[in-house]
Amino acid sequence: MGALVVKFATPEACLDRASYVKAQRWGGAFYSNADAGDMMCFVDRARKLALCGDCCAPSSTAENAMLSGVAAGKAIAEALGKTAL
Repeated sequence: MGALVVKFATPEACLDRASYVKAQRWGGAFYSNADAGDMMCFVDRARKLALCGDCCAPSSTAENAMLSGVAAGKAIAEALGKTAL
């Protein structure tokens, strides 16, 4: 989690290339997310930050995790002016 905090503390330091940092919550958690919207991901264009995974979905399932990743990919492609597949 420390690496994630360091990456987001100074977002302008890594704007020239995409970076990947993994954060994992405790295993076996099944929950519902009342803040999840129709997008299935959270995107902050100003910070060039996208968050996806089952944590962004209304419920914790493998399908929702995959759908969230697809939604984030589409949002990133749109932000870059690219056509999503």
